[in-house]
Amino acid sequence: MSTCETHPTEAATGACARCGRFVCHQCDRGEAGRIACPVCAALRRRGGSARASAGQGPRAGSGAVMVVAPRALAPNPFPPKPPSTRAQRLAWLPISGAIWALMLAASASLAAVLVAIPLGAASIYGGVRLWRRHVREVLEQRALKFFRALTADQVTKDEAVKDHGLDPGQADQVLTWLVGQELLVPDWEELDRPVIYRRQRG
Repeated sequence: MSTCETHPTEAATGACARCGRFVCHQCDRGEAGRIACPVCAALRRRGGSARASAGQGPRAGSGAVMVVAPRALAPNPFPPKPPSTRAQRLAWLPISGAIWALMLAASASLAAVLVAIPLGAASIYGGVRLWRRHVREVLEQRALKFFRALTADQVTKDEAVKDHGLDPGQADQVLTWLVGQELLVPDWEELDRPVIYRRQRG
């Protein structure tokens, strides 16, 4: 006969319809004939897994490309009054062409920089979002693994560190996440002893 995974001494009354874990009559949180373990029932009440409600950050904006007219970078290379002879006018052409070429090159470089800045910022922001989502998923998996391994109806931070191999920082994160998911309830009544986290009774 199968036994409850949370209470090994209790006979299982069925398996969770979502994850397949065996539960006893104390752990069954199902409704309308569907058997559900405490973890899946709590996630269903909150509308699904926490990763579905992970914070949605703002969308990265796109930068506008500034088009700089060559005349805005330097004064007109032509003199105020044109030369009086054809030879004098032709003598200005090489100088004017060189100046215009330099200004066009500068404008193209500036436009490339203005395009690269927002693209680089968007890439950095996207990488940060992926990293944060990965951290949230790792925390969720660690917290659910810890919760399913609990054999008692209550636990303290020291027990989480000693019996479950978590460091103090991880224990704080896991217990805080489980409280946020309404799987554990902190007992703050006695301030002269460590906080006791009790299983939420549905």
